Amino acid sequence: MSATRTCVACGARGSQDGLLRLQACADGGLEMVARPRAGRSAYLHRRAECVEGLVRSRLLRRSLRRDIGRDDRERVIEYLRTRIVE
Repeated sequence: MSATRTCVACGARGSQDGLLRLQACADGGLEMVARPRAGRSAYLHRRAECVEGLVRSRLLRRSLRRDIGRDDRERVIEYLRTRIVE
């Protein structure tokens, strides 16, 4: 049984297995991880509207409790747009 998590973009709850995990790095960067590690993270649905919601909102910063560099955020969002979104 998988844990339930909340999508940072749309606020809907879902199975942890069905969401992407975005992890804040110690250097202030942002990366997608498959396995939990120590530190703050946020979850996101694999849907175009959630990726676009992440672009427009400040919820990622609030969830991770730190500023994410613009370059890192744009890199992850571009990756999501081209490869992950269903």
